[in-house]
Amino acid sequence: MTSRPLRVMECAAGTPGFGAQTGLMAEQNKNIETWRRRLTFRSWHRGTKELDLLFGPFADARLADYDAPALAQYEDLLMAPDPDVYGWIVGFEPPDPAYDTLVLRDVIAFQRTRHA
Repeated sequence: MTSRPLRVMECAAGTPGFGAQTGLMAEQNKNIETWRRRLTFRSWHRGTKELDLLFGPFADARLADYDAPALAQYEDLLMAPDPDVYGWIVGFEPPDPAYDTLVLRDVIAFQRTRHA
């Protein structure tokens, strides 16, 4: 029999209040919401109007659905040089492999459907 760590939800099964958030889970959710708000603000205030108009609406529409790993990829994308990111999103050049993630592909697809 292999041993594996029990998940919080497995440990809580059958106990009163099962399904309610623990203090730790509530704090993690609060932190991720703060992170989303910070990334949304940064999306609208990158420094170049072109990228503000590309990232801002995307952040408003999509970041609420992103989990922590996706938010980390998005934050990395926000830190990439503006000319490179603009070129990737509008299709002037292929994305750098280090930034070619599902998040970047989501940003590109969002822009294409938005302007189709």
